[in-house]
Amino acid sequence: MFRGQWDNGMVPYILFHKDAESYFPGPSVWGSTDSIPSSAGSQPPVWATTIRVM
Repeated sequence: MFRGQWDNGMVPYILFHKDAESYFPGPSVWGSTDSIPSSAGSQPPVWATTIRVM
């Protein structure tokens, strides 16, 4: 998931590796303009906190 991390640190829920006409909403609906198409829904950057707790 970190390959699709946005410049602001957010990590998207979905990374699209290929077009799938049967999947909705696809990258064109989300309006992703990054090099790796992704969803616009994201998680706050909590990975470091999770690892620290573990």
